[in-house]
Amino acid sequence: MSRSRFTRLSLLALLFFVAHLSADPGSEPAPAGTEADVFSGPEVALSGGPTDRTDDLGYFRAWYPYSTLPPFDGAGYDGRDLQDVIYAGNARFVIGNEPRFPEDLRSPSGLGGTFVGGYWIIHFREGVDSEIKADLDLLTGGTRGPDGRDLARWYIPNRALIAWVDSQEVLDHLLASGEVDWLGPYHPAYKISPFIGLAQLTSPERVGRSTYLLNVDLIPGHSATIVKGALVDRGIRVVTEVYIPGLKTYDVHYIIVEALPHQVMEVARIEGVRMIQETGDGLRRYDLSGGGKLQNRTLSVDDGTNSPIVTASAFPLWLTHNLQGQGQLIGVVDTSLDWNNVGTTGCANGFPDLAISNYGFADPVTATLLLPVTGTGGVSLKVPRADELGGATLLGIAANEHGCGVAGAALADFYGNDSTKFWEHDVDVWETWTPSNFSGLLGPGIAHEAQLYFTPVMDSVDAFRWEFAGEFPTNMGTTLTNMANAGVCTTNHSVGLAEANNTYTQTTLVHDTKGFDHLNMLQCMAAGNDGAVANAMTSQSVAKNILAVGASDDVLKAEDRVTFSSIGPRFDGALKPEIMAPGSDTFARTSGVASALILPDTNGAGGASCSYQFTQGTSFSSPIISGAGALVHQYFQEGRYPGADPLSDASSALIRATLINAGERMTGANLGDNTYPNDFQGWGEPNLSAGLDFGTGTRKLYVQDIAPAQGFPSAASPSHSYNVNVTTSAEPLKITLSWMDEPGSIGTAKQLINDLHLTATSPTGTVYLGNDFNGAAGQSTTGGLADTLNTTESVIRLTPELGSWTFSIDPFVGNFSVNQGYALVVTGGITVEPPDCNNNGIPDVDDIAAGATDCNGNGVPDECEPDCNGNGIADACDLTSGFSADCNSNLVPDECDISLGTSQDCDGDGVPDECQIAGGASDCNLNDQLDSCDIVQGISFDCDNTGVLDECEALVNETHTSTPVPPTPISDTLPPAVDTIAVGSSLTVIDLDVGVQITHTWTGDLSIVLQSPAATSVTLKAIGGGNFDNVNVIFDDEGVPYVVGDLALGLSMQPETTPLSVLDGENSSGTWTLTMTDTVGGDNGTLDLWSLILEGSGGAPPDCDADGIPDACETDCNINQTPDDCDISSGTSTDDNNNGIPDECEAGDCNNNGIPDDQDIANGTESDCDVRGAGQRNTHLDAGTSNTHQRYLAGGKVS
Repeated sequence: MSRSRFTRLSLLALLFFVAHLSADPGSEPAPAGTEADVFSGPEVALSGGPTDRTDDLGYFRAWYPYSTLPPFDGAGYDGRDLQDVIYAGNARFVIGNEPRFPEDLRSPSGLGGTFVGGYWIIHFREGVDSEIKADLDLLTGGTRGPDGRDLARWYIPNRALIAWVDSQEVLDHLLASGEVDWLGPYHPAYKISPFIGLAQLTSPERVGRSTYLLNVDLIPGHSATIVKGALVDRGIRVVTEVYIPGLKTYDVHYIIVEALPHQVMEVARIEGVRMIQETGDGLRRYDLSGGGKLQNRTLSVDDGTNSPIVTASAFPLWLTHNLQGQGQLIGVVDTSLDWNNVGTTGCANGFPDLAISNYGFADPVTATLLLPVTGTGGVSLKVPRADELGGATLLGIAANEHGCGVAGAALADFYGNDSTKFWEHDVDVWETWTPSNFSGLLGPGIAHEAQLYFTPVMDSVDAFRWEFAGEFPTNMGTTLTNMANAGVCTTNHSVGLAEANNTYTQTTLVHDTKGFDHLNMLQCMAAGNDGAVANAMTSQSVAKNILAVGASDDVLKAEDRVTFSSIGPRFDGALKPEIMAPGSDTFARTSGVASALILPDTNGAGGASCSYQFTQGTSFSSPIISGAGALVHQYFQEGRYPGADPLSDASSALIRATLINAGERMTGANLGDNTYPNDFQGWGEPNLSAGLDFGTGTRKLYVQDIAPAQGFPSAASPSHSYNVNVTTSAEPLKITLSWMDEPGSIGTAKQLINDLHLTATSPTGTVYLGNDFNGAAGQSTTGGLADTLNTTESVIRLTPELGSWTFSIDPFVGNFSVNQGYALVVTGGITVEPPDCNNNGIPDVDDIAAGATDCNGNGVPDECEPDCNGNGIADACDLTSGFSADCNSNLVPDECDISLGTSQDCDGDGVPDECQIAGGASDCNLNDQLDSCDIVQGISFDCDNTGVLDECEALVNETHTSTPVPPTPISDTLPPAVDTIAVGSSLTVIDLDVGVQITHTWTGDLSIVLQSPAATSVTLKAIGGGNFDNVNVIFDDEGVPYVVGDLALGLSMQPETTPLSVLDGENSSGTWTLTMTDTVGGDNGTLDLWSLILEGSGGAPPDCDADGIPDACETDCNINQTPDDCDISSGTSTDDNNNGIPDECEAGDCNNNGIPDDQDIANGTESDCDVRGAGQRNTHLDAGTSNTHQRYLAGGKVS
């Protein structure tokens, strides 16, 4: 439904509409455990599954008593993310088309004719701004949260706020404002997660699920005390309350309860509850073989044959520039660290899991730690900080210590299985070694000189300690804040709480909240190991303000995606995972042993020889990216960036944008449809050598790291623009925009709040939108739509145009509770000198300062701007000054449109014809030219000089009606109802209206579609609209705006979806078809009558003698509506003297014989004795002379 159809309705009409959103006052809620007979909207299917409960959704049976299942999609929602789509809890619907759900899961607001206070969804026509928020705060009383901030409302996509409304007067005020185009209650049905009961439980006390442990997410600012009281009143046990303050926006605030199956619905009915989900249970690790010791492949350039570690000539460029993690602190949340490898079979002290000495290397010959130095709190200097929360301990003894392998992949000093070679980072060289059984994949962590801040989740006996309800998100919030305060630049998360995949949970919300609060710490997440199936991404990896990492195979190109690596997209369609890194190694060793990662055992001999085992998983891909992110942070921190504006503390958005911008397309196996980017590989594997600029080669780097203070205060803020000059097409041009978004809402089907748009404009004016790709080519294309789902957007041109490129960042829509910052990264064969559009060697800004005109103040001299009329003034300024008009709003002066032939000006008045027609000038034959010009140019006639074309004066009005007998049945159990009208007249349609009369309860079940003989379809009414009965309407483009509740009132109303004007110009002749579809059970009806009300022209005007002159303009002496020529040719009239005048119109027939007198004389049938003059007669018959003379004399004609 078009949003414009709802704008600025009369207050009365809107109140009528809102009143009908509530249930029939006479209906009673269904008792618990039964299905209500009445529903509140059209029934739709569960995404990815059937609407009705089936065995594969058996987990619903224990607690959900209805057949209509969440999530609830409204009719008319087709998956497109339009600005009039609302994402409220589990529901997705176009404004005005609420979904269908059980009646007793409705909000009580408005029931019984008495207004009841509650939370309402308010959709704003043009979006949300600070004035709207301030107005709502005044109207709603500014409900306060626990920390004292005003939190009277919260934002949901798209362009909607949810606020407490306690009076009808508040609704009236909102509706009268002109800013609101839809209002609806926040129903209890929207608060139910469709995944309750789905998670596999491991805790002994929860296995079997006699009760449900639920996270009850609270509406920001609503009193937790009141909600807890309401829970207790219903006999529901409150376990604990979780409150994690958000530093910049909403808090993470929820209550954990234990509910019996029949109490789950009761929780949803409590005001102040925003969403309910089942609490996760147990720990999930993203490896496939129980853990490992170390992942150690670095990100680098390779030559396709040798490992970059084996061949010195292929060493990664960043390594040769001593960018190895010095001074960086990486955070890891994982199991624990096996301090001396005491749990590994066959080892005494064994290889240490991490080379954690003050000098940073281990001696593999003696397998002992050299010169161990202990720092504060008993933690080595390699691990200077740790958080032991909830009983978890840093020291672990597990044989397969997951945390060691994960941490080692990011920053281990050294690991190798050959006793003749090791890495000594004091001098940054490899000692002598022989690679007889070595793949070349072994080596240090990618940021091997960084330090580790480790937070364990297991204890010293390998037991999960963050197991209590709410403990995992709470402890995660605590340690992320501690890490940020300690200066951690990147974190890694390869373990998570066991929750339903691809859902936005409290854990996800914590990660997004901390990502938004701490803008200098990037969180990296393992994507998961569920492979190429739907909903494979973990709940942590679908967060917005993180970097989700999938697993690629070995270092040799073309890289494969490992088949276990989870694919996207995120539940709302956003791109996941975003990036890839090795999570497996299938490279065969010379001994014939094929490793599946991480480290081979000593000589490949097996477990008895103090072995390191093989393992694989996205658990080990993610820390590689954490380490790479630390190197990016180090690059900027140490002043390596050569740009004019130095950066010392890269934001998390800049680190993420740099890594993604460095992504290279994978071209191996298991990559889906092999497009790029896609949900199998994201932006590919990053190559730091290509993504960072060390001052060599032609590829250069340009960045902008915009802090919130310099960012966008609102969606109405002006866009930001940047320029670079492309100097070679040999390097791809890659532009990446990334930002950390405000946290989303638990369970909401779309998560992007503040939507920024990237636009790149080439030197010749070609416009590329962020994330609009030709996937096969792997580069940006034109003509697509702006991205409305992702917090990273990219433009790539593989062979870019030379010259000045402009990049624009536009704050499209959002909440903007605080200023929105962002990062922009550009790489390519570019220079970033100031623009010099006229190539005079002087920057444009200096040209302007020296006197060059810049009439519109955009920093571009007027001489470089379009000046189509050659008056020396930029076209844009001609328009703004009023010197030139732009009636068609195409930003080109009208005189240029006319001179260039873009527009016609047939009457030469300087105004394009299309503007005159739009302003009311006549174009009755719809040929896009003024009628006056049609006449002058002889295209059409106006023989009667009325100014109306002759063909238009012959307009025809016809009404064609069908009254089926018996009335055509309409039912969900039958095929769509179809009725036809055959029109015989061949007219050009000028205007068409359609009258429809249908008897049917719950018209929200119906769609009504008209199809013309030319197969053009017009959706008069789409499915949706709720509980209204019958249709009695004339659909008319000139009618009142469409309001679903008014369909039975006999009004002339605009069609809901498509204007009837799309049929203008078609031929009326043929079969017209009306199709009515009922998709939902329970309500039926009939088509009683429908009509086509047609106004058309018959084409060329009548011209019976085909002389090119319309009949209406020819002589008709006998006034019989037929031209004289045609009267004569058809025999209707005689013309005995062949003078072209019907005989009955000649002057004399004195003997009344029907023959003119002169013809009688000529024929010799009568005489004329008194000839007048030589050879002349008086042409009056002798027999009639006296009478004739008497007539003339009496008339005073003859003397």
